[in-house]
Amino acid sequence: RSTSLAALVAWWLRLAERQPTVLALEDAHWYDPSSLDFVASLLEQATVQPMLVLSTMRGDAELPWLRGVQVRVIDVPPLGREETEDLVRQVLDGRELGSASLAALVERSDGVPLYAEQLARDLSEHADGTLAQSIPASLHDSFTARLDRLGAHKRFAQVGALLGRDFSHELLAAVIDVPERELRLALDQLVDRQILHRDGVP
Repeated sequence: RSTSLAALVAWWLRLAERQPTVLALEDAHWYDPSSLDFVASLLEQATVQPMLVLSTMRGDAELPWLRGVQVRVIDVPPLGREETEDLVRQVLDGRELGSASLAALVERSDGVPLYAEQLARDLSEHADGTLAQSIPASLHDSFTARLDRLGAHKRFAQVGALLGRDFSHELLAAVIDVPERELRLALDQLVDRQILHRDGVP
């Protein structure tokens, strides 16, 4: 483990020697011990390199490198009402939403951008987006409702989720074992609904 960690840190340092480098880390509060050791070791040795490390994490995260001299913590507050409404309108892309539904969505999202975005997508796919009571109580409920409306294509998303955050077209095709035309149609639907994001072509 220590050899692999040292090699990974050395690789990043060499990269920074050749050109200014940015390392973006997401949701550091969920990192495993090896990943935490990597970041801490990199920050210790990168003090003289043109490297910027950006990391997102929850406000109550207890991470060892937060006490470093060259570390700056920026607290990002929840979205305000107007900011949430602007985000929702962008997601709806011109679709009208009743004032009661908009107010309920803003209140339910509690200033969390991901939740507000997901709820807005859920309402945009709902038969009647003006019903405030149609807003799910949680992000899980919202996403489950969107999956249920996919009908037969739901299982493609579920199998993809089992394969991981990222998976190849070839791997999904081998696991789900359906005709290529059916697979592509299902994936097109999932991409259109923004359940999946496609990189490249099959």
